Amino acid sequence: ENLSYPFVHEKIANILSCNNVNSSLSDLINEETWEINHNPSNGIVDLQTLVSLAHASDKLVFTDISRFRPSSRGLIKVACTMNVATATLLAFNILESAIRQATGNSNGKAPLLKTMLNEMEGTNHNLTKILKSLLLPFPTDGINLRNLLWHGFVSELPRPWFSLVLLLVYNLEKQQGEKLPVYHDKSDIIDLKSFDTLKNLIEDFALSSSDIEKMINWLPATSHRDLL
Repeated sequence: ENLSYPFVHEKIANILSCNNVNSSLSDLINEETWEINHNPSNGIVDLQTLVSLAHASDKLVFTDISRFRPSSRGLIKVACTMNVATATLLAFNILESAIRQATGNSNGKAPLLKTMLNEMEGTNHNLTKILKSLLLPFPTDGINLRNLLWHGFVSELPRPWFSLVLLLVYNLEKQQGEKLPVYHDKSDIIDLKSFDTLKNLIEDFALSSSDIEKMINWLPATSHRDLL
């Protein structure tokens, strides 16, 4: 499928088309561990190499989705059955969250994405260069893909870009290991019925017990408890 991008710079449009792969999978990603091993010699990821990395990611991501967390697996289903651009847009949210965790910016801190990537530079050189090329704007050797999607300059994407975002999430989460937030069990969730106002609302609207249970058990992927 040939996609056109009339609202972006011609150079970026050519890159987004995701053509002209110039590197093999083994040169870019370890096929056993899925670790991205591309190390740019001059500290900059060539945009055509970014295309090759996207294609290499696409060859892996859909071979074993069990490696991913439920949230990422859900987006894979969206990419396969609904819309790749939508799935990629949501995947960028997960990626930014992973970057925030990698830099220790939690508990309400909200630095700029560029600032967080600069913080990662010393400890995660390879991934940081790739992230900058994907997330930061041209002409500083980046395609700024997240913003192009968010602001409607791009409405369709080849699937390899989605796969690249997920593989970057996978690499960041794997490196963080036990530092990643864990999902809480029911005992750590506030019982909504313990608040008189909510209890009255529940009674006024006559919610069923199953509806109440859903409300009590709901917890976002990233807890805001520390902000309270």
